[in-house]
Amino acid sequence: MKIAIKDIVIKNRVRKKLDGISELANNIRLYDLINPISIYTGTKELKAGMRRVLAAKSLGWSEIEFRWVDKDVEASENLYREELTPEEKVLAVEKLDEEVRGMARERQEQAIGRKQGEKKYSVVQNTTQEIGIGQKSRDIIAKDVG
Repeated sequence: MKIAIKDIVIKNRVRKKLDGISELANNIRLYDLINPISIYTGTKELKAGMRRVLAAKSLGWSEIEFRWVDKDVEASENLYREELTPEEKVLAVEKLDEEVRGMARERQEQAIGRKQGEKKYSVVQNTTQEIGIGQKSRDIIAKDVG
């Protein structure tokens, strides 16, 4: 279910420090909204997800996914959250970095018309043959491309 962001009622919140909104917005842009916000049953009062609402607003969204809750879940959602250890943070950043690089590679491959799994050199070779460039020039270009 979705709710119009402008219709969400925000009352007294437990969490006052709302840092990292732009980082969360970037994450939502890449992966979409993973966890919907929580709205008190039968109302439009936000019970959990203020940072997600702000991130969605910054992305220009007019609506956001939500779920109904019949309890005030904000305190328990934030109080019992376990922060990542420094080692876990490093692993998470490495994993995200690898994934983002893979997504960038896919976009580059699509832009140059390379099929998934096709070697870079074969794309260069096919393209240079089409336009009549010799082997030595192809080798120089292929070395540059990687």
